[in-house]
Amino acid sequence: MSCLIRYNYQYVYIGSDSKMKLGSKARAKVFDDQKARNLIKNPPKNMRLYKFELEPLTEGKTELEIKQEQILMKATEHAKKTGCYTEIKNENDSKAKTEVND
Repeated sequence: MSCLIRYNYQYVYIGSDSKMKLGSKARAKVFDDQKARNLIKNPPKNMRLYKFELEPLTEGKTELEIKQEQILMKATEHAKKTGCYTEIKNENDSKAKTEVND
């Protein structure tokens, strides 16, 4: 069974320097159950102050589906920052309205 490690609303991920860090759910790393328990029991020195919790993933989803959802979340966050998200959303809304009016 796979799970996520979280502290309040932040999730554990592995940074580019191979260290555990806290971040958003979109960046969260999916851990095997046993590995997650070991990391909570014996956390790295910089993470010992946090009280981590395990968040089990739903059984219906595979790890690949979860990764795809995380990629989509990152893409939407990026689109919102750049302003592309609202343009696409408005464009789709206007198309839907014209189809209804016709």
